[in-house]
Amino acid sequence: MNVDEIKSEIDLALDQLKDFGTFKHLFSKDDATKSLAKLRRTVQKLSYLVKTIDVKDVVHPTSKPLKDHLMEKTGPVRIKPCGPEYGGKTYFGVYVGDIAISSSVKIENDKISCEFAMHNPAIFVPALGKVIYGIESYWSPIESEEDMKEISDEEIGNIWYIKALKEMSKNQDQAS
Repeated sequence: MNVDEIKSEIDLALDQLKDFGTFKHLFSKDDATKSLAKLRRTVQKLSYLVKTIDVKDVVHPTSKPLKDHLMEKTGPVRIKPCGPEYGGKTYFGVYVGDIAISSSVKIENDKISCEFAMHNPAIFVPALGKVIYGIESYWSPIESEEDMKEISDEEIGNIWYIKALKEMSKNQDQAS
């Protein structure tokens, strides 16, 4: 069997095991389902190894790890981190920009291409001496003295996606 035939067999196995790549196996009590999910992970690792046999080049990211596009510029913000260790307190922060919190890797032909992915607002909080990401907080720019107030639970409840999630949850409860 040559390398192309091996790659083809691996791709066929991955296609047959595709349903076991979802998270369903995590909630299954069925040992066969768990075993097939484990087999899929093993075949996937084998696929990566076989695809990298002929690698002659690694293409580094062309995108920037730090972008500044959510707001027009960096600047002061108020931020309420979600973690219980913050006690629901609102802090002063500085929006630094959107930073990559993940990367993507693509293997094709004889090269591996890497890119930064999933950018998220990075906010430096001086009182905590650390960066808090947008995905782990509620935050907004400070444009006037009025914006310096605490972020209230009422304000959080009025955010469009929070309203949508509550509505979806309510509809699911009514359907049950």
